[in-house]
Amino acid sequence: MDKKRKKWLRNIGVIMLVLYEVLPGNLLWRTEVEMTAADDFYLCYPVEEKMTDGRTLSLYLPVQPAQRQLAAVAPYERLTAYKAIEGGGEIQIVHGVLTTEQTKVRFDLAGFGQVFPQVAGTLAVQGEGTRLVGGTPLHILEGVDKNERKECLGYQAGRDVWLFYFQCAEDDDMAKAMLERAIESIAIN
Repeated sequence: MDKKRKKWLRNIGVIMLVLYEVLPGNLLWRTEVEMTAADDFYLCYPVEEKMTDGRTLSLYLPVQPAQRQLAAVAPYERLTAYKAIEGGGEIQIVHGVLTTEQTKVRFDLAGFGQVFPQVAGTLAVQGEGTRLVGGTPLHILEGVDKNERKECLGYQAGRDVWLFYFQCAEDDDMAKAMLERAIESIAIN
């Protein structure tokens, strides 16, 4: 092989290496994405439960919840609870099936307090109303109790009632972001 040909092959190799680095197979510029603290956690623990109308409510949590059946109390014929406490945060979810479809559940401070006793007390309610999550309107009650942020959400579809309780330290931005992602993952299909 002569010198010109070797030089030409070497130059082609350098050009191919540069093109490989600059233009990967999908012709996009290769960029490095800096991970932020909020990206360091994943919602990887699914909670999924079938409702009486055949649809499924699902959400993803940042911690593994424990599931247990609760003793049915009026007006419910069946109650399932999920609970997870980790790193100062707490998540509780209750799925209840009402005995009759005509029963309406109260999604106010007293109603949430019956299911989640930690809501009662010195909770200073800062917001109450409806929040649209995944196309589903949820009743929301949020506020601060001492140094803790608390959010309660409720949803009723026929005989199915869902109650959600999320709590974390008021100054813990990471926990707030994790709980917000969990709330945004709620879907009914």
